[in-house]
Amino acid sequence: MYRFIKRVFSFRLRRRRRFRVRDGAYVVLSNSPGKFQIDDIGFGGLSFHYIDNGLKSKGGSQDLKIMAKNQPLAVYLAGTIVAENETGELIFENKKIKRRSVRFDHMNMQNRRDLESFIKSQADTGA
Repeated sequence: MYRFIKRVFSFRLRRRRRFRVRDGAYVVLSNSPGKFQIDDIGFGGLSFHYIDNGLKSKGGSQDLKIMAKNQPLAVYLAGTIVAENETGELIFENKKIKRRSVRFDHMNMQNRRDLESFIKSQADTGA
């Protein structure tokens, strides 16, 4: 029950709106191997689920590459990991699914335009 209440309040306390992303949108982190499917994205950051392999993740600033299957251009940004939570789901007895949230660092106008284009083409904006 505590997790549910915390989750409800965390969504309402966001400064920037997040949008659900359709299948086929991925993020690649500079300090992590592989690409991860994006769950939601906004101008403040993004989040994704991944399988925990037991290795410690390096915090701090990371380079992000955001891409989609049907979009030829990728968006390159800098971001910081702000949250990492277990979802409670188990794949195997020693592998858990976690959710990681990344906040975007300072963006210039070109980065903002690229991100806006990506969100319009890949996210369910409701408009």
